[in-house]
Amino acid sequence: MTITAEGAIPLAIPHEEHGPTGILKWITSTDHKVIGKSYTITSLVFFCIAGLMAMLMRTQLTSPDSTLVSQHLYNELFTMHGSLMLYLFAGPFAFGGLANYIVPLQCGAPDMAFPRLNAFSYWLYLGGGIIMVSGFLTTGGAADFGWVAYAPLSNSINTPGAGPDMWIAALVLTGFSAIFTGVNIITTVFYLRAPGLTMFRLPIFTWNMVVTGILILIAFPVLTSALIMLWCDRNVGSHIFSVAGGGVPVLWQNLFWFFGHPEVYILALPYFGIVTDVLAHVLPQACLRLPRDGVRHDLDRGALHERVGTPHVHHWHRLLPFFSLMTYLIAVPTGVKFFNWIGTMWRGSLSFETPMLYAVGFLIVFLFGGVTGVLLASPPLDFAVHDTYFVVAHFPRCSSGRLSSAALPACTTGIPSTRAG
Repeated sequence: MTITAEGAIPLAIPHEEHGPTGILKWITSTDHKVIGKSYTITSLVFFCIAGLMAMLMRTQLTSPDSTLVSQHLYNELFTMHGSLMLYLFAGPFAFGGLANYIVPLQCGAPDMAFPRLNAFSYWLYLGGGIIMVSGFLTTGGAADFGWVAYAPLSNSINTPGAGPDMWIAALVLTGFSAIFTGVNIITTVFYLRAPGLTMFRLPIFTWNMVVTGILILIAFPVLTSALIMLWCDRNVGSHIFSVAGGGVPVLWQNLFWFFGHPEVYILALPYFGIVTDVLAHVLPQACLRLPRDGVRHDLDRGALHERVGTPHVHHWHRLLPFFSLMTYLIAVPTGVKFFNWIGTMWRGSLSFETPMLYAVGFLIVFLFGGVTGVLLASPPLDFAVHDTYFVVAHFPRCSSGRLSSAALPACTTGIPSTRAG
């Protein structure tokens, strides 16, 4: 600072940037804000691409005999739309973009714990996304076995070509990107907090990102391992998921859904934290009710979701009560969270600015999604509505369409089908 002659008015010296500027800054920077913006922009680009795919699918479905796209291309669009929305947008936007930008600011850290690893994570994510979308440029087209890639539909016999292999390679890269980001978030919060800032004084968003990071470290290594095994089945000649070679196709479903069920809250928890912070700060004279209980219920939700699985095992019907009970129990901390939000608004002075409008809209959408999820926790009802649009409505990731009739039985039962095109 400098002091003027008239009388001690501090004047800030203009900040001079050192190092690369312009496009070179975006390419080489390890600053958490720049990387957070890069994640956000890249994920929104993938979101727009996925939206265009959804428009094509919905246009195809406007009439029963539409020939806008072929059956093979429709399956590619369905697979790639779901993959882009789930793997390349919803998750990276939250724990890549928002967490990178906000978490260090909320916990008083100068940067993420591992800045270079943070930058490396982004480039893994970008490279994986480009590889996945580039599958459309191959001779056989992009992956067309659904975003869940059920075996044996995803083997080299039923879905040959380089496109599916590129899809697998892309998810391996983005999986490592998510794992590195989870390590970075947890380490930053635990070891780089400002002096005197205890864990229970942290904002709820940062707490939710810690829980998300823990779930990432539990779930993503399993998916990455399963993808490597699937790639070996397709290219090395192993028979891990092939009955002909002594493998078990249902093993893929167990491995995938060990990742898939926690992934639901890997995607949801960051946005829960955003809504919580918005309600606690937008409402004048309102404070979040039971903040420690809110944190505890986020931890409970994360722990319970690790126990929710798909009972694809021998004598699976004997395990239905266990999985059903675990699914029902998730509604408890989620319901407490919902009433926490309502109680905060009830005691506060409502002011409907843009953040508040988004928060209220989120509560309405989440209420319908949560209630339908409770219904699906009942095995008899779940069996009745399986493969219907009731599940599609509950499960937003599949809301843009469904596999063509030739591929759907194979995707849902694990039995390969004969597909035209």
